[in-house]
Amino acid sequence: MFAYVTAGAAQTNGAPTSDIDVARHLRHNGVAHLALFVALSGTSYAAAKLPSKSVGSTQLKSNAVTSAKVEDRSLRARWTSPR
Repeated sequence: MFAYVTAGAAQTNGAPTSDIDVARHLRHNGVAHLALFVALSGTSYAAAKLPSKSVGSTQLKSNAVTSAKVEDRSLRARWTSPR
């Protein structure tokens, strides 16, 4: 591990080494941390509360999924065949 000095604070490989460094990091990145928390909370809530296979073709609007929006070789033939 290499230690170096930036702005008067000793750090090891960019990791904060003091409470002041941690506080500065949180102050400068607070909005990013809040956005990450909200995004992960919403995803976690949806994963926990939605029953399995509850979103399907009946919930999709007509023409919501088009060939331009689907990556090549990402769908199986049985998924795209009409029923």
